Amino acid sequence: MIDYIIEGKVAVITGCSDDTEEIILPEFLDEFPVAKIAPNSFNELKRLKRLVLPKNLKLIGGYAFAGCKNLKEVYLNEGLEIIDDWAFISCDIEEINIPASVKTIGQNAFLGNVCKRQIEQYLNSKNKDSKRSRARQYNMGIFPIGLIDNLDDISIDMITERCTYVENQIDRYEKKKRDFQVLDIPFAFDNEEFIIAYYSKNEINNFTVELADATDLIIGLYEEDDPDFLLLRLSIKGDDNYLGELYVKSPYLEAAQFNVVEVLSAQSPLGTRYFLRVQANLACYGTGNLDREFAFTQFKELEGKYLAQLDYQLITEDMFNEIKKKIDETATDTVKSFLESVSGSPELEYVFEVLNYIIESEDPDDLESIAKVTDAKEFLANRLLVFYETMSDYESFEKICFDLEDCIDYIKEYFGMTQAQIKEAYGFYVKNGDGEELPKQAMKYYRKMFADNEYNYTLYSDFLNYIYQKMQELNLEFSMKTYTE
Repeated sequence: MIDYIIEGKVAVITGCSDDTEEIILPEFLDEFPVAKIAPNSFNELKRLKRLVLPKNLKLIGGYAFAGCKNLKEVYLNEGLEIIDDWAFISCDIEEINIPASVKTIGQNAFLGNVCKRQIEQYLNSKNKDSKRSRARQYNMGIFPIGLIDNLDDISIDMITERCTYVENQIDRYEKKKRDFQVLDIPFAFDNEEFIIAYYSKNEINNFTVELADATDLIIGLYEEDDPDFLLLRLSIKGDDNYLGELYVKSPYLEAAQFNVVEVLSAQSPLGTRYFLRVQANLACYGTGNLDREFAFTQFKELEGKYLAQLDYQLITEDMFNEIKKKIDETATDTVKSFLESVSGSPELEYVFEVLNYIIESEDPDDLESIAKVTDAKEFLANRLLVFYETMSDYESFEKICFDLEDCIDYIKEYFGMTQAQIKEAYGFYVKNGDGEELPKQAMKYYRKMFADNEYNYTLYSDFLNYIYQKMQELNLEFSMKTYTE
């Protein structure tokens, strides 16, 4: 008789009677797919000789069949992804066929079996880094802080699935099959909190989270391929023992610290789930590279995260389009607020003054007025989106602030007047700080002085922090939405 529990939407095998000689696991139990064998489920079954796994199975837990000294025949299923540490240690397996779907074989998973040499050959043939595989832990993952109100939602199965999903993306990224910008890795921002969920059969009292050694080498360096964000590796320890590593994406920084501010726990039949409330303390937003100082496209990183989820069919296309629309709206609103505050471009000030007047002058009783104002809103929104997508360095930022012929032509077309007539009728004109009208040729002088305007760099630095705050808000909102749905 097979023992099992239901976790979320899958069945987890937990054991059987001691006199079992053959285990043929079914595909479904209580109409739930059999997806996992829990750690220590069948260890030291002295009579067990044969094992057949179902096609739905994804994971064989640590020590699951340890010490089954008469286990000779093992038939692994296509679809199996993880064979955890010490899973078949000290069995009697002479030959085994590893399915192509297997992504990770844990530390000493087949130690003490004749087939151990087969496993080593398999790892070499797949060009897998066995040391890296041993370092991986599939019993921990990062989740949004909003889930802390209902920790029962974070099941052991959910932790394993999340970790497997992230590791799969890291593998693809390292093999150049996935763009850095389209990695669905948790974001960490300054003073942001998140949950690290970890499950174990052993009791743990003291947890710490710190940057792994390999990460220290890239902190503070300018990464040409992706200067605005870095991929950080976090090393998790418990009672001074290494437990594993996790990944987070972070804004460019020079220093980082991750503090465990609270630890909660919950019991389950398979062990204890620990929930670490972690706070990120990061230093030095920005790239430190003058050619990238005005890179407003950080919001693209957030869009890339959900593009990855769409690629993995974790969210629907409608949900992605909804998220992308909100990101674009937030990005263009931020660009508008920034450009309205920029100093040293009289034409830019003129454009925003007139367009804001048009948009705010709608007469609710005049259908023609409504239509014209709606058109003006669409023009401004589209123009801001172009600004956002092209404001990637100082040169493009300068062009945005001075190459405004299309905006000025639109204003003249809207009113059906020349600029001189618009000044006469509405009082709008290009002027300096003293209110004196400026001719077109004066823009050359202002453009030359623009590059030396330190105020704009300081302003951008302030807005960069604002951008990350808005990304943090959106990230939390979208993450909670995708987790709950």
